[in-house]
Amino acid sequence: MVIVVSFFDFDHTEYRSTFILDNYQEIFSSETTVRLYLSSLKFAAIVWAITFGGRLYLLANYLVFHVRSLLIKIGLFLLCSVPFWTSTIIRMISWIPFWVGMACSIRC
Repeated sequence: MVIVVSFFDFDHTEYRSTFILDNYQEIFSSETTVRLYLSSLKFAAIVWAITFGGRLYLLANYLVFHVRSLLIKIGLFLLCSVPFWTSTIIRMISWIPFWVGMACSIRC
């Protein structure tokens, strides 16, 4: 839906369902914007190639086809996923002082 609406004409109060390319001409006419888009795509491709293209696929393949023991599969899976859980827990705990301060400022 967002892609369809991006081709619509609009003023500050309403959208008109006339097909135009002015929005994209305005975005891609700026050299800075084009450089930023290309730089973002380059870094996304590099990160994707390093993570998905290499290590994660090989690890998943190894876990599925080569490890026979269910206990070792579970252990290796936990070894890969627990760091992300820890990060989430730490982020949740770090909000506690903020919310306590907000509650105190509202009640006091």
